[in-house]
Amino acid sequence: MDMIYLSLARLQPMPGRRSLSKKYSMSVSFAKLMAAICLLLAAWGLTLMRESEPRVWAPPTGKPGPARILRFYASEGTVQPGEKALICYGVANARSVRILPWMAGVTPSLKRCLEVSPDHTTHYTIVAEGYDGGVVTRSLTLPVEAEPPAPAPVLEFAFSPGEMHYNLGI
Repeated sequence: MDMIYLSLARLQPMPGRRSLSKKYSMSVSFAKLMAAICLLLAAWGLTLMRESEPRVWAPPTGKPGPARILRFYASEGTVQPGEKALICYGVANARSVRILPWMAGVTPSLKRCLEVSPDHTTHYTIVAEGYDGGVVTRSLTLPVEAEPPAPAPVLEFAFSPGEMHYNLGI
């Protein structure tokens, strides 16, 4: 069997060795190349696992407690129509969570924020269902203030005896 070394340009037989056949040499080269790629991918995957934060899921032990809403707030006190704000929430011991009016991407989490862009004042309610079957809710209202009206035209007038002049600011 031929000895193969990996060159950046091509696979070549080792110097001083004879090839058994071109076809056999190519299949051995291809097999070794594939094995090398698999080893590199495995090493890369192990590196990623080592560098990522550990994630361990443990089912609730003992008797499950009730769901709790840890936080539920808007990032802005008021917004103008079309402006963006964040609705942030956090729940503990919750099997499922939803925010009404319905929002996509709501999952049980200790801290999560979702972007909203309401056109009118909106009342949001978070509903969390616990592993014990209990349901807890909390609400908030995000006021949307209409844009201030355009300023009224300036009305100026001057009065002198016998004449009156008007300037409507137009």
